[in-house]
Amino acid sequence: MNKKFEIKILKQFWLGPPEGDLCSHGEILLRIGDTVLSNEEDGEWNISESALSLLRSVKENFPCRESPKYYPEEIKEENYLIFHCGCFTSFCPSNIGWKVRHTERVVELLDFKKNDGEIDFSMLIVKIPLSEYAKEIYNFAIDAKEFFLGNDKRTENNELYEGQYHQFWKEYEELLEYVGKIE
Repeated sequence: MNKKFEIKILKQFWLGPPEGDLCSHGEILLRIGDTVLSNEEDGEWNISESALSLLRSVKENFPCRESPKYYPEEIKEENYLIFHCGCFTSFCPSNIGWKVRHTERVVELLDFKKNDGEIDFSMLIVKIPLSEYAKEIYNFAIDAKEFFLGNDKRTENNELYEGQYHQFWKEYEELLEYVGKIE
């Protein structure tokens, strides 16, 4: 029997030289019950930025009230959880999103949409314990982070503003610690 919510990295890679690519990319399996929303046939996604958005959705409802700390000021909201490109090209139509509602120790996942709503999975509604959701997201985020280990990054002329990459990882680490403690 499939899990009610499953997400994992199938393949992870850099688009160019590792020192110049600030995001990891790859293939993602996303399954809600028996429905597959993403697999290797969907091509590449931005794994590291998606992992941060997913971590944020464990801590609070999604869409969140505030955009991620590493977003440039002009980007006011985060609408998706799985990105093809991320904040550097925020108008990319390839994405997957859903709403996350927290009540007590349960999360309700609903209103699943893909590619700016072009593909609608609104019939999918899942309620699972927060601990199960947190565990799936935590494992995904750990796998994404481990890919960066030992890869020095060249941020000069590669960020939208100075310190953006550092801010991304600061928020990532804070949320990873928070989510890792959920039982």
